[in-house]
Amino acid sequence: MHDAIFGSDPPAAPDSAEAEAGASATPDAGAVQRRRSVGHYLNLVATDPNVPRSGRAYRDALWSYPQSRSEGHALVAGQWAALIAKDVWQEVICSVWSQFCRAGLARSREVGRGLTHAEVREVASNMVEGPPAWAASYPTAEVAAALDTASLIVTDRDGEGVNVATGSLDKLRRLTAGLDTATSAVVVLLELARRTNDRADPGWVKASRVRSAWQPSISEVLGEARKHFDRQPSIGGTLWWLVSQFIIPVHERIAYSKLPDFTFRFRWEEGLLRFYDHGIERFPLAAIRADALSWLTWDLGLWEGDDPEQPTLTDRGIAFVNEVLG
Repeated sequence: MHDAIFGSDPPAAPDSAEAEAGASATPDAGAVQRRRSVGHYLNLVATDPNVPRSGRAYRDALWSYPQSRSEGHALVAGQWAALIAKDVWQEVICSVWSQFCRAGLARSREVGRGLTHAEVREVASNMVEGPPAWAASYPTAEVAAALDTASLIVTDRDGEGVNVATGSLDKLRRLTAGLDTATSAVVVLLELARRTNDRADPGWVKASRVRSAWQPSISEVLGEARKHFDRQPSIGGTLWWLVSQFIIPVHERIAYSKLPDFTFRFRWEEGLLRFYDHGIERFPLAAIRADALSWLTWDLGLWEGDDPEQPTLTDRGIAFVNEVLG
């Protein structure tokens, strides 16, 4: 681990275009990226002593990081911020997913068969009981307007009122994860789109465009969301858009690559969407390296503190930050 952080990677061979242009092997940027990420983490520890012991503080610091020390620091900080936004989006779509599975299974049991396309749309559009609760016909733009004026308060699972426009991004992630409702997902998605509307820094742009084999990038999601909101939909219309774009087709693509006996929660069969009772649960977030960075940087002597609530960077840690972040 010491070598991975402090050492150098072997040079990477130039790609075909570079080779044709006569370029020689260039140093691998991986080592630089790793050092900058560790330096960024240490910079957060120096700013907020709660970062090493609190996942909440860590996520909030990655999103609302202090002023960057250099161009390289700004690049890596923007990349980590995009990772936080991706996790917020995952909790958003997970809340829609779990309520759709519950509602679709209940409706199919009620009618004793799979659901027609019209019935599926009706189920999705009426997932509005919340909290927060609105009529399916309520304009999504009205919710966005309340966010613009910081007047939308949503009660979380513990009974605490959360001002969505002023709460930390991780608090909003936990808000929809705790409520597990489709309307809370819409609220958090609107706020995520609002907070990222003018972001164009290189690190953010680069990382926000990363997509997987199954899911679009956070950049694609937010771009499509803004186009959808510009069409002035209702809350019901927004819920159907989320289900039809990011729930049904994505689940089917993933599930068809696995064993069907326990994978499918729903699938189209003879023109009807059939729901399966294979358990309904939220899917977990990917590891965000909080514990790994905390323990490794401590083991390497980059920060210390007998009181876990008051960690301080060591001289070695300060020197590392100054060298890799400028």
